[in-house]
Amino acid sequence: MRHVLQIVLAMAILGAGVRAEENASVEAYYPEGPLRWGDTLYFAEMHKDRVVSLTNEVPDTFYQHDGCGPTAIATYADGFVVLCHLPNELHQISASGAFADKFDRDESGAAFRNPNDASSDDAGGVYFTASGVFSLNAPREGALLYLAKDGKITRLASNLHYANGVYFDAAQQAVFLSEHFAQRVLRFPVVAPGELGPPEVFANLPVASLGKTVPYERAGPDGLETDADGNLYVAYYGAGLVLALSPEGEMTGRVDINEMLTTNVTLSADENSLFVTGSRISSRKPFPGMVRTMNNPLAKRDIER
Repeated sequence: MRHVLQIVLAMAILGAGVRAEENASVEAYYPEGPLRWGDTLYFAEMHKDRVVSLTNEVPDTFYQHDGCGPTAIATYADGFVVLCHLPNELHQISASGAFADKFDRDESGAAFRNPNDASSDDAGGVYFTASGVFSLNAPREGALLYLAKDGKITRLASNLHYANGVYFDAAQQAVFLSEHFAQRVLRFPVVAPGELGPPEVFANLPVASLGKTVPYERAGPDGLETDADGNLYVAYYGAGLVLALSPEGEMTGRVDINEMLTTNVTLSADENSLFVTGSRISSRKPFPGMVRTMNNPLAKRDIER
């Protein structure tokens, strides 16, 4: 009975979409790459050249670097690594937000173009995407790379059609990656830290499958995160949605977000809340948007008979 009720609930959410109850919101400018660490939520503001820390709903500038255009922050070494999208760099910073080092080449000496999203693993390293140019007509130059704890950067996958969101799932020992313009999510098995097996298509997510009209021609899956049950949450850029996918890659629900340019999503420790980043417009800098904290209507329901 419990399983049947969960399926019925999922179908209801998927069919109609839901508007989640919002608990808090913070004005932000092209916010991306949220990271929940302890009691603090960190997020990047690309067109403000800064990373913001949010503690008890109070925002503060955590890291500022002119020209960085940050899109993500991940834990690394004794502090963090910030992806600087515009100058094609990774900045290693301390736990207090002080600059420590810079990375701009992989182990072969090749640059990576437009680092985009990042996810730390359980071996001291960080998986990150380098997307390439955000254009339907741009070449397929997206890549997945790995920053090891010793500072070596390895290129793991190339020729991706705008590599966007990435997430390392420790329980599954898998890396999920959103190939934005292919409108799909790939799943790579982890063989060893920084070593991946061949990818599989975890989910095809064409705009036509979303159940709503999406006029934005460059829409596609962006930021990713899994929950404790292996469900994948997908921020769908250009559609104003957060999708929930089952461990088998089937869409089980969606949440409508006010910001059409929904960039990323992360979960609270108890998974009952969503933290969602996104912007309302893409035509006028600095691209105002919001970081929203909302009830998670896609969370597992413990419904007993």
